[in-house]
Amino acid sequence: MMISSITFLMRKMDENDIIIKMSTAGGYMKFLFAPDSFKGTMSAININRLLRHATHRVLGSVEYIDVTMADGGEGTVETVTRNLRGSIMYVPTHDPYMKRRDAKFGLVNQKEAILEVAEAVGLALVPQEKRDPRYTSSYGVGELIAHILDDGIRDIKIAIGGTSTNDGGIGTMQALGVRFLDKGGNEVKGIGDSLKDIVTIDTSRMNPLVQEAKFTIMCDVDNPLCGPNGATMCYGKQKGGTPEVLEELEKGMETTVKFY
Repeated sequence: MMISSITFLMRKMDENDIIIKMSTAGGYMKFLFAPDSFKGTMSAININRLLRHATHRVLGSVEYIDVTMADGGEGTVETVTRNLRGSIMYVPTHDPYMKRRDAKFGLVNQKEAILEVAEAVGLALVPQEKRDPRYTSSYGVGELIAHILDDGIRDIKIAIGGTSTNDGGIGTMQALGVRFLDKGGNEVKGIGDSLKDIVTIDTSRMNPLVQEAKFTIMCDVDNPLCGPNGATMCYGKQKGGTPEVLEELEKGMETTVKFY
């Protein structure tokens, strides 16, 4: 809707068939731009750039304040870090299909990390035709956490929206040393399809730095893990899950949650 409105205004200006005058008693109107990102399409920062450009083209010299917004999905790291005047850091991780990828996190006051799971395993990283939550892994999120812990940071805030995964976090925890075993004692892959096979969780090799850290989760929903309003049934479809696949993943999630 926002892009359509901007396009309309710019087209009208180019056609010279409207004249817009916006003023107040004190001078020009002041604008406040506060967009969230468009999932998989455009970041909030780029939307603000477009809004500023279109406003100047249509209205000429105006005052504006632009801030970026986020809801815990893609763009949260840039938005929060920018607004808190922090720094963006990059570390090597793996994407949802375990291909190498550099992912960023925000560092604020040299002691607080802002982490966005979508940076490592976001839905936007997987082409539409390759989306299948049975085979994507959150392993890269655990790598991000491990890098942050190794840097001596113990206050970690994690934005959990916009993922392509439905593995119950087992990929994340595997990257931090936790082992998920099947009935034969073999370690399973950190993917959604493995949830149904887990019979034991071994935390004896977990990264000890995890115990020293404070984790804060950032999200704008309150869905339970399982059930008709749970993570799988509410968000699995957009990740590529068919009704049959979602039923399979839900059973796996119900199996695994018994061990938490």
